[in-house]
Amino acid sequence: MKTNLKYVVLMGALLFGFFAVVPPQAFAGAKEDAASTADGVVNLNTATEDELSSLPGVGPSKASAVVSWRKKHGAFKEVAELTKVKGFGHKTLGRLKPNLTVSGPTTFHGKVTQARTAKE
Repeated sequence: MKTNLKYVVLMGALLFGFFAVVPPQAFAGAKEDAASTADGVVNLNTATEDELSSLPGVGPSKASAVVSWRKKHGAFKEVAELTKVKGFGHKTLGRLKPNLTVSGPTTFHGKVTQARTAKE
């Protein structure tokens, strides 16, 4: 469920008899993806399964799918091609994109714990 600021303020006014201004950051911060706060990048063309698995939300099976796709189709020309790999949609790409590259060394180390929020 997506939280709408107008409804939160309206509910507060109706239920509790007050009007509260809630800054948008209170809602946006919880939904921010963990990948954007992590340092470093993973090169889709050279990363091992272990390195790919270090990304938030990428387990062994997704990492294996990336390596298999790379072996079958060759190097990724751009990060957006990740959506051609089973298990990686546009939403996942958007979450991981800050930590992905197709050139240079892999500098990302360690899995970042992703904050869980209410389902949208």
